[in-house]
Amino acid sequence: MAPTMVFDARNAESHSSENNLGKLMLAVGASGGPKIITAVLQVILNHLYLGMPLYDSIVHARVHNQLLYHGSATTGFGRSTLPQGPLIETPERTRDALKKRNQKMIPMDYLGTCQAISIDFETNHLSAVSDPRKEGRSAGY
Repeated sequence: MAPTMVFDARNAESHSSENNLGKLMLAVGASGGPKIITAVLQVILNHLYLGMPLYDSIVHARVHNQLLYHGSATTGFGRSTLPQGPLIETPERTRDALKKRNQKMIPMDYLGTCQAISIDFETNHLSAVSDPRKEGRSAGY
């Protein structure tokens, strides 16, 4: 699951790639054990489907459910303060919707950390973000 590479499959056969996957548009990796899959998926959904900028996609609060957490059906919801200061928390509406589905909700300050690079095909602009929860930073040459 991590790293995950997302390709733009539109007109893939017109690209000079052997595997016809299309152009690479996003690469996402994460750390966090069982939380890797949900962290990576939520970053992809935030960026590609909800249209959030890459940084916002990564710092956005997450939810995590691994069926049983310490023996019960529990969903962890993000509630952490970034090193820069702001509190990042899963919206109350999301938490309420999960409670209505009989999920026990517990706040967690760590739901994985992600790093990602995205490519804007219109501008050929690369964006690289390292999750500030782990106080990392992107660097390039």
